[in-house]
Amino acid sequence: MSESFPAADDGAGAETPGAVAFADWARVVDTLGEAVIAASADDVIVHANPPAEALLGWERGGLIGQALTAVVPERFRRRHLAAFERFVDEGGEARTLQVPALRRDGTEVPVEVVLTGAALSGERVVIGNVRDVSDRVEVEGAGFVPDLVLAAVAEERTLDEAIPRVLEALGASLNWEVVQLWMVDESGEELRLRSHWLAPGVEAGPFVDASRRTFRRGEVLPGRVWERGRAEWVADFGAEPSLLRREAAASSGLRAAFAFPVVAGRRILGVIELISRKPREASPELFSRLALLGTELGYFVERRTIEEERLAAHEALRLQTALLQTQSESGLEGQLVFSPQGQLVSLNRRFAEMWGLSDDFLERGSGPEALALAAQWLEDPDAFLAG
Repeated sequence: MSESFPAADDGAGAETPGAVAFADWARVVDTLGEAVIAASADDVIVHANPPAEALLGWERGGLIGQALTAVVPERFRRRHLAAFERFVDEGGEARTLQVPALRRDGTEVPVEVVLTGAALSGERVVIGNVRDVSDRVEVEGAGFVPDLVLAAVAEERTLDEAIPRVLEALGASLNWEVVQLWMVDESGEELRLRSHWLAPGVEAGPFVDASRRTFRRGEVLPGRVWERGRAEWVADFGAEPSLLRREAAASSGLRAAFAFPVVAGRRILGVIELISRKPREASPELFSRLALLGTELGYFVERRTIEEERLAAHEALRLQTALLQTQSESGLEGQLVFSPQGQLVSLNRRFAEMWGLSDDFLERGSGPEALALAAQWLEDPDAFLAG
């Protein structure tokens, strides 16, 4: 075993000269402002100071006796056990990790952990100095968000497929628990909730339900962002004007929020709202990055919306034409169909047969030449046929 992990005392009950008593060590770390957790060599928590309990959402003394995996997200537990055993076997040389920690309510918090090995009262322990790095992760994550979001828009065929990926990229990368997209409706007078994303383990159903109402300019956080055309930060949802959303946020444990507009040119297409379960200070870095993202996203949303509307209109016209063609081909009467804009949509074979029109006329379809020929026929059928 490496010399960096102090050897346990082999004597029964007697402290090695110069050794640290566990009780003395615990009294000292309980006065620190930084979270500290100690675990035995068999992965059981033997001490957690008050800052650690507060960070992880446990009551005083509640962590002691718990397996260390109680603060590790389930998806990482197998990997954690293997790494912990290896750390002990290799001598407990100090190392730094950046990992998500599991809070008692099921939410996660990104932390930086400095691990060291020690011997306290003759027992080997692993000590972790734990620091909440949510703000750092948020700033670092903001740098990756544009690529993640724009990739989602570019890779998916429709907005309905892309939007869930966009919201997940925002929430997961920036460590916000709830992300909602509001879009301006067809009337241009109201915001409607189009989609939302919840982080794993977050129960915020009442808040999402309270957000399904429509809001006008200036109403609630998304409405204020829509009205003012700029991002806005809410440090405390207790000040939310909407009683329904305020009470729902409280019941869901939501504390802070940030919202920014999705902009295309001078038009605001919608608003994206991010909500957190812990207080957050306004971040100038996040403001600037997401303001730019809102413009880039707005461009893609507008372009994709136009494409989808054009394809939908084309498909509707194709189906209508096919239906008319089917109906007219089976009929006994000649039919000539124009669109409301005056464009020749279709004519049936019976029409051509009745008026002695050539197959070449039918093959012209609904192009300008066919429309011109039809116009000639309508003005003077006899002259048209004679020509």
